[in-house]
Amino acid sequence: MKLWKHSGLLLSFTGVLHIGVALANFGIQYKGMLADGLVSVLSGAERALAFWFLIVGVLLIMLGQCLTAYIRQTGCPAPSFLGYMLLAVSVIGCMVVPVSGFWLFIPQAFIIIRAKAVKKEQD
Repeated sequence: MKLWKHSGLLLSFTGVLHIGVALANFGIQYKGMLADGLVSVLSGAERALAFWFLIVGVLLIMLGQCLTAYIRQTGCPAPSFLGYMLLAVSVIGCMVVPVSGFWLFIPQAFIIIRAKAVKKEQD
């Protein structure tokens, strides 16, 4: 199975999950921000956390879509440095916040890191 061809989709799916968790956990904060007009509404730590939690999900989807486009256009796996960087961020994130979704990135990082070797084996 060529999992590396779906690494962008996996990253996007993680972003969708992130947004889902954000909406489930910070719905009250988002309602308050909308009611306040969305301009200069990050008055407290809870709202700032809610905002960044949502934005990270959007950025993950964006990165996943870019990765998907790259793989489709080139037919090549993502550059391995992306996997190593994702792994480093994941490990640090897991150390700082052990009960979190950072664990989801570890298998994705290994898929990206191993992709070139797997592609050579399959060709």
